[in-house]
Amino acid sequence: MAHKMSFVPRGTAIPGGVLEVELRLDPGPGHRSWAAAQAGFRWDPTKLGLRGQTAPGAGWAPRMRGFFPGVGFYQAYNETVPPADGDGVYTIWGPLVGRVNGQIPQEQMIPDGGFILSVFAFDVLSSEPSEVELVRDLDGTGVALADTIVYRADVAGMPYTAAELDLVSATVTPDASQTPPPTKKEQLMQALSDASMAHGKPGEQLLLLVKLQAAVNEFIGG
Repeated sequence: MAHKMSFVPRGTAIPGGVLEVELRLDPGPGHRSWAAAQAGFRWDPTKLGLRGQTAPGAGWAPRMRGFFPGVGFYQAYNETVPPADGDGVYTIWGPLVGRVNGQIPQEQMIPDGGFILSVFAFDVLSSEPSEVELVRDLDGTGVALADTIVYRADVAGMPYTAAELDLVSATVTPDASQTPPPTKKEQLMQALSDASMAHGKPGEQLLLLVKLQAAVNEFIGG
């Protein structure tokens, strides 16, 4: 067994909808400190469109930082932010915290239940199955610049080896029998339409005014 970096879909993919995919790091046996990580990955841009990602850590380690590096070498993969052409490199810096009494702090240890490095959002563009693939050596050169890799915190610059880090890709199988939920804009427009149809009906107007306010708040907030 080994540590594991994996893509894990959240919920069901629906054509025309949005699918969130977690990037996770889960522990194996042995040493489990970590200082930074990088994911090189591929997807089919005719079937999935990368919208972006959440802040890393998902509340577990708030001092983490994640980003798509877009300068120099990385422009070959991250031609835009987020990349749109079907491959990308995402970097995560772990919490910059010092040792306490010579011990590695908990924030730099992979917890028992693992944790979320980041969450990526994809537009589901097709009803056909596809894959979000973690690639160990994205550029095929053997140089670590575009590798999927996790660096240890106990020795500066030392990564876990391929034998110590398993990679698991995600298969996305859309359910064409379902329809995507309405977007926030569609919800707002529907609330406006309902409000206009309730003219002259005070009871209905009050109820729809409450719904309209909720839709506006949701639209502004997200």
